[in-house]
Amino acid sequence: MSETPKCINVFHTCFNAKRGESVFIISDDLDVSGFFIGQAKEAGLEISLAYLHDGLRPLKNANNSMVAAVTSSNIVVLAYTPTPDETYQFRTDIIEAIGKSTTARLASIPGVNKETIECIMKTDYNKIEKFGWRLAEVLTKAKKARITSQLGSDLKIELGEWEIPADLDDGKLYYPRNWDNLPSGEACITPREGSAEGTLIVDGGLRGYFLAGEKKIVELEISDGKINKFKGSAGKEVKEIFRRYESMAGVHQKGNMCKISELGIGTNAAAQVTWNIVEFEKKLGTVHVAAGKNLQLGGTIDAPQHLDMVVMRPTLEIDGKKIIEDGKIELKTIEKICFENYKEISPEVDSSNICIRKSKTAKVYSIDDGKLYRLWYTPGGKNLKTKVGDDNTATLCARFMKLLKKEEDIKSLAKKMKISIEDCRRLSTLMLKYKVIEIA
Repeated sequence: MSETPKCINVFHTCFNAKRGESVFIISDDLDVSGFFIGQAKEAGLEISLAYLHDGLRPLKNANNSMVAAVTSSNIVVLAYTPTPDETYQFRTDIIEAIGKSTTARLASIPGVNKETIECIMKTDYNKIEKFGWRLAEVLTKAKKARITSQLGSDLKIELGEWEIPADLDDGKLYYPRNWDNLPSGEACITPREGSAEGTLIVDGGLRGYFLAGEKKIVELEISDGKINKFKGSAGKEVKEIFRRYESMAGVHQKGNMCKISELGIGTNAAAQVTWNIVEFEKKLGTVHVAAGKNLQLGGTIDAPQHLDMVVMRPTLEIDGKKIIEDGKIELKTIEKICFENYKEISPEVDSSNICIRKSKTAKVYSIDDGKLYRLWYTPGGKNLKTKVGDDNTATLCARFMKLLKKEEDIKSLAKKMKISIEDCRRLSTLMLKYKVIEIA
């Protein structure tokens, strides 16, 4: 690992580590372990190591001593390459231990090698954070997504409109119970289970098969949220990968490996086209769709494995607006979705007989600096707030909420705010979309 560029210290940048904190490194590669030990020494950390030698493989459950070491540490690095006959369980046990700890945060680095570490070191984490959370917001408030491609993909997926929040791998693990994959750099969301319909042509890869490297594809026919057919030049091989993991299913996991469980967008300009799917799926402008387990994303599907499948040059529409076109991020469209101008909204709320009220859902908004914000909480445990529209719109929305008493009609609110009925309808339409008000 001596040739790896030292652009950052992983523990300072990703963990905000303080001198004297403890780090527990779990790895099956002595070179990888050596790299992280060197970085930990540089950061002044107290180091423990668990080496996953061949005699321990295949990994099944994490034993009690491993779990105890995880929960008592400040920082945990899980950096190993799963074998084809290993399920998600060992990693799941480590993640669950992090969730029970009062001190620990975790970086999981599956399939780690020198190239993976180079990507981790070159990543611009501040840029990923700023851009990625905007993408996560776009996914969180959306109803529908559609993936198309020049190869013939056409897959429609229903999203949750705030009920199913998105998350972001931003690589910033500053607080206890935080965990993330490294390399980081994806905005991801759990679709409405059973909603995916259409065809997905995967030309990038998935765990166990580097399609791009062999210039092969797999064409997936999907209905009722489940893969029904595997076709294309790699169809048989990919079907066998799914069959193998399905054969490992426990009683409550049977039949779930082919269920569509995630939509993700790559946000990392440092990520490369590579056999390591954890890096490949982060490549800027790619989209990945996963099947199998999604409990770690706040979903309800339990399965032996989570298989991300990368589409290299997708077009992705969110509620009819293209945020990626042929692999190119459409920044202006994303900005427009995040910072809506109420004047450009088509009013959908009737002014004649509709009354509105504040949302009865537990605290979902705040007013700060005279602007209205929508509060939301990610599956990864982060508390966020999103401005409702651009500055002017958010200011008007804050006034709207302050003046809204119990139930009121549009005309009376427009009069109170001294704005036109049409503008009041536009503001109401926007705030209904953000679910801070509701129809009475």
